[in-house]
Amino acid sequence: MTSDSPATGPRRSSLVMWMTGSLLWLAVLATAIIVWRKQPVATDAPTISVTGGEQNPANYPLWDEKGLPDFTLTSSEGKTVTKQDLLGQPWVTSFIFTRCRDTCPRITQSMLELSRRFRDEPVRLVPITVDPLNDTPEVLADYATANQADSEQWVWLTGPQTALYDLIQQGFRMPVQEMQGEERKPGFEVAHSNNLLLVDSRGVVRGKYNGLVDAEMTALRRDLRQLIDAEQSAGASTASQTGPTILEPRDAEAEEEKPLWNPAGVGDFTMTSRTGETITRDDLLGHPWAVCFVFTRCAATCPRLSTEMAELHQRFRETDALFVSLTVDPEYDTPEVLKNYAEIFSAGDNWLFLGGDKI
Repeated sequence: MTSDSPATGPRRSSLVMWMTGSLLWLAVLATAIIVWRKQPVATDAPTISVTGGEQNPANYPLWDEKGLPDFTLTSSEGKTVTKQDLLGQPWVTSFIFTRCRDTCPRITQSMLELSRRFRDEPVRLVPITVDPLNDTPEVLADYATANQADSEQWVWLTGPQTALYDLIQQGFRMPVQEMQGEERKPGFEVAHSNNLLLVDSRGVVRGKYNGLVDAEMTALRRDLRQLIDAEQSAGASTASQTGPTILEPRDAEAEEEKPLWNPAGVGDFTMTSRTGETITRDDLLGHPWAVCFVFTRCAATCPRLSTEMAELHQRFRETDALFVSLTVDPEYDTPEVLKNYAEIFSAGDNWLFLGGDKI
């Protein structure tokens, strides 16, 4: 990285070009990195597609092939639930909290649709709260009843926050973070993943699906059906020993279109990081990188964008990929403000939060 000396006259037009060109969004980066990290794929396991894209042989496991770690939580009925209690059937997990005003109601509706389509099937639906101090068993029970999601097929879980967050972050490998300070607003107390996770009868995570995207929910229903059929026909232990093939999103139609971005690359720019360090385009060259545009006092989509970025950041933490969150409110989002915001999402050194002069 360059020194903290003042920038030497960045061209505004170049920065505009950079901001336009940098709309190469998260799914594109995920696909690019997976292509870059080619590894062999098991050929004797059922193929499970995360988003319904074409089969892609260039992938590697995101989750522990030995299965989720052991856990002990509490159901909405006040009963102790362990990992062992859920084994023997496939299950789908979501992350919600009952006072959420943003995506949780839609995620719950996606789970309800699964319940309707698979109500006579050997599958469990397991929502896990990310707000356990508020979501007691009684609160979860009321929420389940209000959503007509209180049948035996459902297992609503709460427990100590540390145990829940460890399971979500280390087991499911999804981001979750309790909001603090000015970022904490009614209905937006926790930033969390919108993904639904498909788990097989041995407790091995098979794939993730965005609960807000119809195409991915269609893929989840297809893959759940495939998993149920595979385990019923071959036996749960045989069907789950080698683990599935996890595919990443791929948009074939978009690949055939003409380039949306400048083939010559992103234009020159000079910005300031959350540590006060000067960052230029040259500092990022040599790495694949993803960009999102946020501002710290945003209470709507920004926490969700940052949560998705945190998910990528966690997934590719052992690669040389870089992640860039660019504020669109630089007058308010000083380096100190960006530093505090980055801490909410446990951002590492390879996740840059950048500001600069407003154009």
